[in-house]
Amino acid sequence: GSEMCIRDRDGVLLEPLPYEDSHELVRVHERRQDGGTMSVAWANFVDWRSENTVFDDVFAYGVNQTTVLGGEEPVSTSVGAVSQGIWSAFGVVPAQGRLTLPEDHRQGAAPVVVVDESFWRNELAGRPIDDVVLEMNGVSASVVGVVPDRFDFPVGARVWVPAELLGPMSQSRTSHNWRVAGRLADGVSVSAAEEQMDGLTRRIVLSEPDADPDYLATGAVVQPLRDVMVGSARAPLLLLLGAAGLVLLIACTNLASTLLA
Repeated sequence: GSEMCIRDRDGVLLEPLPYEDSHELVRVHERRQDGGTMSVAWANFVDWRSENTVFDDVFAYGVNQTTVLGGEEPVSTSVGAVSQGIWSAFGVVPAQGRLTLPEDHRQGAAPVVVVDESFWRNELAGRPIDDVVLEMNGVSASVVGVVPDRFDFPVGARVWVPAELLGPMSQSRTSHNWRVAGRLADGVSVSAAEEQMDGLTRRIVLSEPDADPDYLATGAVVQPLRDVMVGSARAPLLLLLGAAGLVLLIACTNLASTLLA
């Protein structure tokens, strides 16, 4: 009981992410007027991507529960909408077929999707991917590749579509709808990346003088991706550890009382 709790806690809280050089993976947030953080406006992400010198890869992403047709039966599953750069950032090698290419991430491109191995086995019955077309939100997209199940980003996603497939992106710098992550270039620290991204963000928002300043970013915050992903699990796991320790203490107290008696 308590030993298993401690081992599971250590695996989540102490172990690195299961990707090569995972210490280089970071999450980038926009800073709010009150000093907190928020998601990213697509227009800001585009400028980040084109003007930064601290990332080897930087990408935007989101995930939603979506009904997917085209398999053995309709299924509600997590679909990740991702920009170009996610595959190279994580060093993903497809188990079958190919990953999305830069030309798949352009407005008007033929819609394509990538699925994970469990989705291919269970929902598509292991059919040849060349014969599979999935429909999501009224859009039909050809399956072009399968990724190993061990790849899990955004967490829980089983299908990945180019973000640009969703339609024209908002050009407003006050529309904060995307999350952004990336891989730092060799030798670049988290603090150095934040310094550049912070200054870059403050400069680009000046191009929106008519926007409501209350909804514009005031800068950027860069955090190790592992810290962001573990954050939501830290409190429940530590609470579980405390509960297990309390149960163990009670058991030891009862045993000691029995021996004394």
